[in-house]
Amino acid sequence: ANARLGQQVFGSDGKVYVYAQANGAIPASTAVCTVSASTFLATSSGGAYTSPATAMAAGDRGWFAKAGV
Repeated sequence: ANARLGQQVFGSDGKVYVYAQANGAIPASTAVCTVSASTFLATSSGGAYTSPATAMAAGDRGWFAKAGV
């Protein structure tokens, strides 16, 4: 089953993962990503999410992690 934009899952590491689309180039494992709650576009500035372990280009999709509550 393919993930859909905005889908959220809980990881075994205790983090919440959201499937989002890069809104520009995002370096690997960047811990300050923002994910829009309405468009699910991710940007690498001032947020609470960590980007995937591989660098992303605009339009790439992947799982962004956020520490759980």
